[in-house]
Amino acid sequence: MKQLLYLLAFTFSAPFVFAQQFSNPIGFIKNEGQVVNQYGKLNTAVKYILPTNRGMNVQLLNNGFSYDLYKKQNNGVVFNRIDITFENCNTNIEIRATDFQTQSSNYYKAGKSPVSEAEVAQCKVITYKNIYPSIDVVFKATSNGVKYDIILNPGANINDIRFKYSGIDGVNLIDNQTLNLATQIRALQETIPLSFYQDSKKEVEVNFQLHERNAHSIIIGFTSNSKLKPAKTLIIDPVPEYVLIKYGTVKCVILCINMIF
Repeated sequence: MKQLLYLLAFTFSAPFVFAQQFSNPIGFIKNEGQVVNQYGKLNTAVKYILPTNRGMNVQLLNNGFSYDLYKKQNNGVVFNRIDITFENCNTNIEIRATDFQTQSSNYYKAGKSPVSEAEVAQCKVITYKNIYPSIDVVFKATSNGVKYDIILNPGANINDIRFKYSGIDGVNLIDNQTLNLATQIRALQETIPLSFYQDSKKEVEVNFQLHERNAHSIIIGFTSNSKLKPAKTLIIDPVPEYVLIKYGTVKCVILCINMIF
């Protein structure tokens, strides 16, 4: 099955474009030249896009990822993007795409030459290998949106992980387990309900650790009160959840899990 995108995918306005074309998240779409920035220039920093019509798209970048939040307002659409950067990460991260789907998408390619139509396969899993020594991040496209796991392979150091969240208007860290990120149009909440060793499935307590806080950004890491076993593979499974906000304060109960909008 194929789908045709009739517009270029602007990084700034991508939420509106893709929301018009996809009724449900299908898979990650590789950037083959269809993504441009707000100035109409090719945006090669975006590697993959997961489009939805549920108020948010996900962009996978060279050294991190972004949540493109949007909502319709009056006769237009308002946007808010949260960028998550892998701080001080390796410069030679390997990005692997797996679990390819039979469904593909067509688009009009950006550039100075006449636009051309091309076909792009979609996949369900994108793995960032060795963002830090022996640490991977695995993004998964599900029927409910996106989820990601942080994989600490044998020999990894949990203290190496530093995620910088930019583009936020406020943050609240509750009991080192719940991270509330406020924006002008909605809020995201991340929790750590489950961390475990891959072989035994034995649960391990892992907490958020706030390293740095500024007006519109924070740097978050992870820590554990348990003595971690460096010879085992540890999986940290943060769960992003979506809440609505009003006048800068969280007003509604959590609506969905794993980015269900």
